[in-house]
Amino acid sequence: FGLQNMSAIIPQPRGNRANQMAYFIITVILMLLWIFRNIMDNVLEVIALHILLLQGAAIMKGICNFAEEVNHVQPRYGGSYWKALEACLNLSKYDVMKIVFAGVLWWHFSSSLFVVWFLHLLVSCLCHLLNNVLGVLKPSPVEVSEIYERNRIGVAHGLAWSYYLGYLKLVLPELEDRIKSYNVSHGNLLKHKETWRLHILLPLSCSIFDNLADVDSNIEFLDNLSELQINRAGIKGRSYKHSLYQVLDEDKRPHYCILEYATPLKSLLEMSKEASAEFTKEDRLEQTKLFYRTLKDILDNSQECRGRFRLVIYDGREDSGKSHFLSKELLRHLNQQQKEEYFMSEQTQPNSSSTSCLSTEPQLMISDTDAPHTLKRQVC
Repeated sequence: FGLQNMSAIIPQPRGNRANQMAYFIITVILMLLWIFRNIMDNVLEVIALHILLLQGAAIMKGICNFAEEVNHVQPRYGGSYWKALEACLNLSKYDVMKIVFAGVLWWHFSSSLFVVWFLHLLVSCLCHLLNNVLGVLKPSPVEVSEIYERNRIGVAHGLAWSYYLGYLKLVLPELEDRIKSYNVSHGNLLKHKETWRLHILLPLSCSIFDNLADVDSNIEFLDNLSELQINRAGIKGRSYKHSLYQVLDEDKRPHYCILEYATPLKSLLEMSKEASAEFTKEDRLEQTKLFYRTLKDILDNSQECRGRFRLVIYDGREDSGKSHFLSKELLRHLNQQQKEEYFMSEQTQPNSSSTSCLSTEPQLMISDTDAPHTLKRQVC
């Protein structure tokens, strides 16, 4: 697949349609209750009673959770029983106001005895706790996924931030200088400045090869750039280096780029093989997609790394070395960078014959074709 189909491959952040559907259903139910108001007596009393019953059942569930949290008050809540109780009940000011309002409403319209109401509460708590113990009320996979994504606490988010803060943020700002130094001693081998980026491979299958020639024989290791040494986490002169590869096209002409895998994907692959991790292949695929989305968002908003990377995402399940899919995908990325991304500083440099026209207003070149054009000053 190509970048044009990325929206169909990488999941986007969830929107608000679930709440919108809930509001729609609430509106329909209220309309039905209004239409059949003559059949059902004391509608407000029933609504208030159900609110009280549901909230009472939730409080009962919180009390059950508190019975367990009492044993973890010191390490989890700093010895505060009140914090533990708040965490179990999860009652906000809005919830308290809702309970009070529903109670007053029920008390005003209620025609039932208090004992009858109390028995309703007991039955509601009984059913709620039974459903909870039997696992009926456990969150669905969609709800769990949404919680992880909204709170950014999933495996993918942790790996992406670790990869950025512990590696990319350190090496990418220095990449251009190291390429310049390499060109000086190797005859300007990397002559296309548009491709002076770290090309990061992200196979959705998490299939990572130590030797790229094993996955595609048209990708050959050429050399390493000079090592970058940084004092890091107690390690003096910790070494970082990048590998230069030549990618052969159909005519066996070489094209050069800095290339490597996103190493955190190796961790996802190993997690899916460990039974104790309880990490399925489906979980791995979902987290790989979220890793790509999170990493792209981080790098796009990073002043230090912007314009110094290229994420190459692909399926990764192709036959090793036979289809040459990866080399073709890399060539597509390289070609796209060379043709569609321009360095304005190089294109707008004035020549000797145009020095008298520096005050001329720039002319915007607009074409009805698909080919991109640049902004250039009118030459006298």
